[in-house]
Order: sequence, then C-alpha cells, then structure tokens
Amino acid sequence: MSSKSIRVVSLLPSATELIHSVLEEAQHEAGDTKINVKLVGRSHECDWPEDYGNLPMLTASKIQSTTSEDIDRQVREQLAAGNGLYSVDKELLIKLKPDVIVTQSLCKVCSVDYCLVEDITSGMSPKPVLVDTNPCSVSEVLRDLRRVASALGLEAAGDAAVAKLKQRINNAMNTASNAKKEQKQCR
Repeated sequence: MSSKSIRVVSLLPSATELIHSVLEEAQHEAGDTKINVKLVGRSHECDWPEDYGNLPMLTASKIQSTTSEDIDRQVREQLAAGNGLYSVDKELLIKLKPDVIVTQSLCKVCSVDYCLVEDITSGMSPKPVLVDTNPCSVSEVLRDLRRVASALGLEAAGDAAVAKLKQRINNAMNTASNAKKEQKQCR
C-alpha cells in the first residue's frame, strides 16, 4: 500500500459497515501504526458505528416523512417522473476528494441511484473508484467485503474480516442447530 492516504466515502449503511470491518482488521494488523485509509463521508442513513456520526453526510432523502399514504404517493410520483428518491451533495463530495466511493446499483428505492453517482464522479479529477455492492446472499456479502478491501488496498484485512464473519456465521448456525436438537428432546 502506498504512503498516500486513501479517502473513502460510503453512500449506504451496509457499505459503511463493510468499510468499518476492513478498517478494524487493518488497524488490528497494524498495531500502533496508523493505517492510511480514512472514511471521510457517509450517507444520511449511516448510524453505525456511532463514531462515524460526525462525518459529513453526503445524501438526503427527497421524500418528506408524513403519513404512509403520502409517502407512498411521493415515492410513486418521483419514480414515475424518472427521478431517484435521494440527492447527493455534489459540492461536498467534490470537496472531500474521495479516492473510493462505495455504493450500490441494486435498488433505486433503497439508496442513491448509481447512475447519479456515476454522473457526478465523471467530472471529478482524479475520478474516484466506484465499488458497486449488490449482495443477494451471504456468500455475495463476503465477496463484497473482499472487493471493498481490495479497493482500499487492504486485501489481507479483507481476508481477516471475511474469516471473522464466517466464524460468527458458523457459531450462529451451531447455536441454532443445538437449540433445535434440545427442542426435539423436550417433546
């Protein structure tokens, strides 16, 4: 990894959590040495880890929270007009000068429209690397964790984060299996 600090932005909560997992493992590997990757911006929906709450918010919802019926109407109108449901603060994004932006293209209702992010970044120099996460299974979440780590130049930390997550999954599966066995014995 180069000595230049890598600046990363997350545009959805799951991406923030992937980034955090990688950075946590990288810092563990580095010990007292400071790692040169820094999360510099987040979406308005990112609320964990709490330490990131003070980072600049780059997104906002175009939908005003009122009644369920009104929210449904607003969403339908925005989508029918070909608009996304979220905005991105273009000036702030440019000011933050990210090297990497982690986002998604799976759902225009769930998060910022990927095409909007592409449009905004197309005029940036240097153009940030866009990491598009779209997991539909646990194995794809693990794949995306590795892809995020690779984009940050922290492949070993990504492998460690994947191993740790796999262990947590195995522990949960074993706990569930044991509970099911105990439940059958009670009948």
